[in-house]
Parts: sequence; C-alpha cells; structure tokens
Amino acid sequence: MTGSSVSPRPNGRTIRRLGRRATAGQLLRGHGSGADPYREVRARYAAGFPIPANPPGVVNGPAGNFVAAPPLPARLVLDPATGVISGTPDTATAGATHLITATLPGGGLGYTTLELRVDLPGITGYSETNVTARVGAPLTPLVPKLFGGPPAGFSITPALLPPGLTMNPASGVISGTPMVPAARADYVVTASYAGQPDSTFTLSLEVLPSRIEGYTLSAPAYPVGLAVAPNAPMIAGVMPVGFAVTPPLPAGLTLNPATGVITGT
Repeated sequence: MTGSSVSPRPNGRTIRRLGRRATAGQLLRGHGSGADPYREVRARYAAGFPIPANPPGVVNGPAGNFVAAPPLPARLVLDPATGVISGTPDTATAGATHLITATLPGGGLGYTTLELRVDLPGITGYSETNVTARVGAPLTPLVPKLFGGPPAGFSITPALLPPGLTMNPASGVISGTPMVPAARADYVVTASYAGQPDSTFTLSLEVLPSRIEGYTLSAPAYPVGLAVAPNAPMIAGVMPVGFAVTPPLPAGLTLNPATGVITGT
C-alpha cells in the first residue's frame, strides 16, 4: 500500500510505514535481562539546567530514525540518528508519556515509552529543619537540599540569625556557634535562580542556654573504703565557670568546683 502514514501501534499486530507494509513492531530492549531501553525511562528534570544525556541501550539494533510522539518538552532534543535525549528544558511541564519509535535493521519498527516531566528548580529542605542549638556548642552545619542545579545565591529573612550563626550566601549553609539564647523563630530562606522563579523554604530555629544534662554515673552505689571512679558531668553547650553541690556529698567524696568531677574514697 503506498501513501499510508506512519502509525505505530505498540499493542497491534502490524505497523504501516510510508510506501509499504513493515514487520510487526518490536519492543526496544536494553542490554541484560529485563533492562530498560533507555538510561532513564522515568525522569524528572529541572527547568533551566542541562539534563544528563539519556542514551538508548537497545540490543535489537543498531537503530536509527528515532522519533518522539508527542514531542519532547521544549528545548529537549531527541537525536534522530542516535536516539540520545539531551538539552536544557526552560519551562515547567506536566508529566507526559512519550512514544519513541526507531527503525531497526531490515526495516522493522521498534518502540518504547518514556515518562518525562519538567519542574521548577528549588530548595526543598535542609539537613535539619526543626533546629535546637545550645549556647557555646558549635552547630552542625545546616545544608540546603535542592532540586536541580545550584541557585545563583541565597538570602534569609529575618536577615539576622541568632548571634554567632551565619548563612553562606553562595551555598546556603548555616553554621557557627551561638553565643546567647534565642527564642524559637521561623527563618525564610530564599534561593534565587537566573531565569527561573525564586524558591523559598522555612526553617525553625531556637538557641537554648547551656546546661548540665547529667553525670556519667547518674545513680552510683559506692562501697565504703574504696576509691571511686571519677564521675564527670555531661554538659550541653559551653562549659560552666564553676560547680557546686547541695546537700554536701557523703564524707570522703569531693566535687571539683572547676570541673564538676566527683572523686574520693
């Protein structure tokens, strides 16, 4: 039959190609049992950032004349000769299933499907989002979690974190050693992107005073006449300037007023 249009039918028995009847369509297969025909068959990309090249890995090839229907998202390109998908999508698009067809040796038509979606880049969280810090204790650096590539820069509102803490405007990492207590408050971190909308994430942070949280032995039972193992305090935050105990310890035991360690016989 001449003049017929290309009409791939993955679930049909035959596929008509221009000018003649072709063999039944074959599912494009990847290398290895059950392997996918593409490196990524379900992909979520970030607008404004180059995607990693997505090549086919078909074994019933070499294949050529690759075509996608519907067309790929704007600025993504399917190389018709190699089937490699590449490019930099610039607009967020809803997820869609794309039928990829290719001509196989001998004129047969192969096919597969890819699920592609493009979302805006953004900050999606931090390594910790509900933060409790202690005066005098170095804060474990808070690292932003990102979808897509790195932003052009970061900012924070309110602009001033508790004294001793800072945010790196290039990386968005929050670090430092808090110097004074601060009530819990929300801080809005903004990631700014070139050519894409800003993205925000709200971080909750408080700074508590330093405190003694206990002793290495919290309820010791000491035998009379034997030296006790030193019992040291566990401090959250900065080391106190001195220690005292009430009521007095049993006879023979002492508290070091500088370190808080209990010793004696």
